[in-house]
Amino acid sequence: LEEDMYTFLPFEQNIAGLAVCWSSSAVYFISLKTKDKHKQHDIEDRWAAVRRVMANPKSKKVQFNMKPQLKMLLCHDIDGAS
Repeated sequence: LEEDMYTFLPFEQNIAGLAVCWSSSAVYFISLKTKDKHKQHDIEDRWAAVRRVMANPKSKKVQFNMKPQLKMLLCHDIDGAS
């Protein structure tokens, strides 16, 4: 596992979705991938929403294994460091 931290290539990874929750609410999964061309617009809207939340410095973000996640988000033009 240690070696993977140094050889991680985010552009070779694929984000299927994100898990989110608010306070002590249930956890929700937001799908960010589809094979259905008719639903591609919905996926683009979801990515736009993720960008808005991640760019908002007032949004509290908690991430596990943060460095690889931030690298993957940057590949999608999302700055998660705000």
